[in-house]
Amino acid sequence: MLASPDAGVSFEAVSTGYDGATVLRDLTWSIPRGALVGLVGPSGAGKTTLVRTLTGAATLHAGRVQVLGQDVGRRGSPHVGLVPQLGGVDWDFPIQVRHAVLLGIAASSARVPWFSRAERRRADELLERLGLAGTGDRHIRELSGGQRQRMFLARAMLRRCEVLLLDEPTSGVDLATRHDILHLIAELWHDGMTVLITTHDLNWVAAQLPRIALLDGTIVADGPPHEVLTEELVERTYGARMRIIRDGDQVVVTDEHPVLGPRRADQVAEPGGVA
Repeated sequence: MLASPDAGVSFEAVSTGYDGATVLRDLTWSIPRGALVGLVGPSGAGKTTLVRTLTGAATLHAGRVQVLGQDVGRRGSPHVGLVPQLGGVDWDFPIQVRHAVLLGIAASSARVPWFSRAERRRADELLERLGLAGTGDRHIRELSGGQRQRMFLARAMLRRCEVLLLDEPTSGVDLATRHDILHLIAELWHDGMTVLITTHDLNWVAAQLPRIALLDGTIVADGPPHEVLTEELVERTYGARMRIIRDGDQVVVTDEHPVLGPRRADQVAEPGGVA
C-alpha cells in the first residue's frame, strides 16, 4: 500500500534496529506534509532509532518507510535534514564551522571536499541568517550549545531539505537557548517544512507543539497534546502513573506521588548543623 500523497513521512508495518536487534516493531504511522510533531517516550523507547531509520543509520528489518512518497533506502532520504543530539558529536574533531555546514551537501556536491564558491557563499548566508555571522572559520568546539544547534540547522537547511528531524534539541541547553531554537523551528515550519522533534520533555512539547506522539517500541498514541496526554496513555507509555493537570487545552504532567515531599520540622537542620 502506498502512502497518502499528503504524507510527509510514513511508516508501514516497520521493524527496525541495529545488527539484527529490533528496537521498533510493527510501527505504522504517518506525519502529514507541513506538520510539526513532537515524539516523546521513555529512554530506550526507540525515538533516536526512528530518526536514524529516516537517515539510513538504522537497519530496516521489515516494512516500508517513505518520505514525500519515495522509499527510504540504506543511505536515507535526500529530502531529510538532521539536527543530531549534541552529546553524540566529537567536538574535538578538526573541522571549522563552515565546513561542518557544507558537509550537509557532501553527497550532492561535485567539488567535495573543496566545495564551490557558490556553495560556500550559501553556507555563510545561512550562518548569518541563524545568528552565526563571522563564525565560519572558527573550530566547532568554540561554539556554545545554542550556537552548535544553529550550526546543525544551517547544515540541514543547506541540503534544502523538506523534512527536518531534531533529536533532543533542548537537551543540555538553557531556557533562553530553548526559546531561540523554538523560534527558529517555528519559522521553518511556517515556511512549509515538515518538522519532527524527539524529546524527553513532556511538558515542553505539551506547551509548545500542536501535535505529539507517544512512543514505546511502537506508536502508543498520536494527536493534540490535550487528547494524547491522559493518565492511561502516559502510564502505558512510561510504565508509571502520572498526574495530569488540565486548564482548558493546556496540560501539565507531574509525578503522581513525588518521592521528595516537604521536610518535617524535625528534619530541618540548625544553621551550621546536620539534619
